[in-house]
Amino acid sequence: MSRRPRGETRRAIVDSAQRLMQRRGFHGFSYHHVAEILGVRTAAIHYHFPTKADLGVAVIRRFREDFRWWWRQQLGRDAGAAERLEAYFALDGHYAQDDRVCPLGVVGVERAGLPVPVCREAAALLEEVTGFLQETLEAGRREGTMTIPGDATAVARQVLAATQGGLQLARLAGDDAYRSVLDGLRQTLGMADVEAPTRMVG
Repeated sequence: MSRRPRGETRRAIVDSAQRLMQRRGFHGFSYHHVAEILGVRTAAIHYHFPTKADLGVAVIRRFREDFRWWWRQQLGRDAGAAERLEAYFALDGHYAQDDRVCPLGVVGVERAGLPVPVCREAAALLEEVTGFLQETLEAGRREGTMTIPGDATAVARQVLAATQGGLQLARLAGDDAYRSVLDGLRQTLGMADVEAPTRMVG
């Protein structure tokens, strides 16, 4: 295998670790698995990430950066709150179709055995995702396109819990199970008439 530039190698390591983590969990893969995928020695991975905690933080930080970029894209679109929420549903739906779970689901299950820096990074991601949901729900209430039964923060957590649970369920019952969870959320939020994306994209 030809040598990659240093920055490209680092990105490739994070890419591979990200997919492994979403499918197997943090403790379900090792540097050997990453090295095997990339065709490099484990020493090359240790060079960029001396400990697995360092790699875990890099993976979650990547999710945070990607989510913030995605959020900005949603705010820049000429779309209502309900459409933005549908885009979020589709974002997680991409994981369901690819037999992966959200990184928040991974950390939630394995939290007791995870390095503190990884948990800290995941907590920041959780705050950002919850913030997006809260703002979107409040906007939907103002626009009259959603029925928000109570405090928007509490409902945002309910939506997050439902989608996270739907992703776990999809691993056992297929991505149709995730879609059924979304149908229930749409009914609860008064979004039954909003047109869902024809395909789920990440």
